[in-house]
Amino acid sequence: ALPLTPVDGCGIVLNRFRRSRARIACRRLRLGRLTGLEMATIADIAQEGGVSRATVSLALNGKPGVASETRRRVLEIAERLNYQPNASARSLALHRTQTIGVIVPDISSPFYAELVRGVEEEASRRGFYLILATTLGKPSREKMYFRLLGEQRADGIVILTPRAVSYTHLRAHE
Repeated sequence: ALPLTPVDGCGIVLNRFRRSRARIACRRLRLGRLTGLEMATIADIAQEGGVSRATVSLALNGKPGVASETRRRVLEIAERLNYQPNASARSLALHRTQTIGVIVPDISSPFYAELVRGVEEEASRRGFYLILATTLGKPSREKMYFRLLGEQRADGIVILTPRAVSYTHLRAHE
C-alpha cells in the first residue's frame, strides 16, 4: 500500500499520486471558506446531478440537447451550490474577455475623467467592462500597460494621450 499523508492541513489524506488534485480542491475550499461562498465547478454539479460535464455546460448555457427535467435539475443544483462561471475559462473558450483597457495620463484631470466616463458608459451599454490604467504621463508606463492589457487579452485598448503615439512605438523594446 502507498503511504498516506495529509494535504495542506485540509483534513484530506491521500497517497502521493492524488495529492495535486487534492491541493486544488483544498485551495478552492479555503477560498470558499474565506469568502463565505463555496466555489462550485461544473464537475461538482455534474457529480451531484449524475450527468456529464458536457450536459451541465449545455444546460447552464441554455443550449439545445438537454431534456427539460435535466436542465431544471442542473440549474437547481447550480443555484444551491452557488455556482459562478469561471470568467477565465469562458474567455479562453470564447476568445473574448469582454474587457476594454483605457490608458490615460492622469485620471484627476476633468478632461480625461469625462472622456473615460463616456467610454465606460458606451462599453457598459455594449456589455463590456473597463480596465483603467494611469500612466502619470510616462511613456514607459504607456508601454507597460499596453503590454499588460495585451497579455490579459483585452478585447480593445483605448489610449488617451496629449501626444501622438504609434502602435510601433508601444510595441518597441518588448
